[in-house]
Amino acid sequence: MATHSYGPGSTPPSKSRPGSPAWNHAYVIAALRAGLIALALLAVLVLLVVY
Repeated sequence: MATHSYGPGSTPPSKSRPGSPAWNHAYVIAALRAGLIALALLAVLVLLVVY
């Protein structure tokens, strides 16, 4: 059987779990930023193709 130590030398569980509001907020901000960058690049590409 494996024993799990929770002493000072062990690594604590991560606080940034997918269920935490802070993680969700950061994920939404990153997704919005990526979406805006993608739209801007798409607009530039469309302008280059059309003109």
